[in-house]
Amino acid sequence: MRIKQTSESLSLRYAPVGMWILGVFLAVVGVIILYGSLAGFVNLPATSTWLKPAFFIMSFPVMWMGFRMFVWHPLLTTTISRRLQNVTVVRNSFYKKHEDSFNFNQIRSFGAKETIDNDGQPDWRLELRLQNNTTVILSTIYEPSHQKIDKVAATANDFLRKTMPK
Repeated sequence: MRIKQTSESLSLRYAPVGMWILGVFLAVVGVIILYGSLAGFVNLPATSTWLKPAFFIMSFPVMWMGFRMFVWHPLLTTTISRRLQNVTVVRNSFYKKHEDSFNFNQIRSFGAKETIDNDGQPDWRLELRLQNNTTVILSTIYEPSHQKIDKVAATANDFLRKTMPK
């Protein structure tokens, strides 16, 4: 997560580049499988007859998973503006842009949300906690270290002049 601060605004930018690279890789692999199933490979005549439709069918879920990596992991930009007295959360995915804006009086604090992974270890991600007890998720991937997330939350809360919840 990248933090950029001026006297009037604080910007938190979360770009899940690793997931985007994985998405491109899966999409390319899916296209190669599709190409091969449509007589693109040199050794296709030696391939079993049942394997050709299997590769054709298998190519679409692989391409779909690659595309979904862009949709499930958007570029998230959170901007705190002292001049406008609001927090703006912008989600830019592969095909759409979604923007939410909250006044300072609607915000309780920034904090870390904990979940337990499959191994029983805690994972954390940044969230915006509102006065009406709802939350806005500010990252799509969990971090194994809560110190990193707590540091970002403390920076945002200091800029908002809010206190960290216990």
